[in-house]
Amino acid sequence: MKTIIITGFGSSGPSLRERTFGPIVSDAEAMFPDARVRMAFTGREVIERIRSRGGEADSLEDALEKAASEGSEEAAVLPTLPIAGSQFRLVQDACSGFSGIPVRLCGPLLGSRESASEFLDALPGIFPDAFEEGCALVMMGHGRGAEADGNLCMVQHMANVRGIDAFFVTATGTPSPGDAAELMRRAEVGKAVLAPLMFEAGFHARRDMAAENGPVRSVLGSAGFDVECVMKGMGE
Repeated sequence: MKTIIITGFGSSGPSLRERTFGPIVSDAEAMFPDARVRMAFTGREVIERIRSRGGEADSLEDALEKAASEGSEEAAVLPTLPIAGSQFRLVQDACSGFSGIPVRLCGPLLGSRESASEFLDALPGIFPDAFEEGCALVMMGHGRGAEADGNLCMVQHMANVRGIDAFFVTATGTPSPGDAAELMRRAEVGKAVLAPLMFEAGFHARRDMAAENGPVRSVLGSAGFDVECVMKGMGE
């Protein structure tokens, strides 16, 4: 028997977990009926909050230990993380530090050119309004670290080569909101559809992306662009 572990930062809200993690778990169970499928979270505060309300929540370390104790031959860890930021490093550390059974770790969504290409192909269908004349899509990711910023720079370069008006930023890293504003000026667009490059639109998206005085929306607005925010994560 094998175990598949779907992991990400997590959410303490039951309805949001059901909308995001729920369909992925169901799909994995349908695709791999002989495997046991588990959820695990990297957000310690999320885990503590769920447990304080009487719910069950595993860290990735907990889930790996359970897989080994249940007799699994190996575990496959599937992160719901778009880029190789700080949360992905936590996942890497948990997997590399576990010796109970073999562990296979999948990369983040934008961790390879192949998956980034599929991601870019899907964007017009997900955000049709952002690809109308005079509009551009701006997506904000977590960033934090050279590898995470490198993921965003790679997908930005691929979008530029394709001639797609889609721009990828972080609140404090590279590419920056100012970088996106300059590229949008060159593309002669006047409106930005701003969306989170995150599994769910939580606190970080509300504070840094959608807030009028936040580091992303305020920069784009000050640069003269009309800004429309889409508060919906990629897993929702």
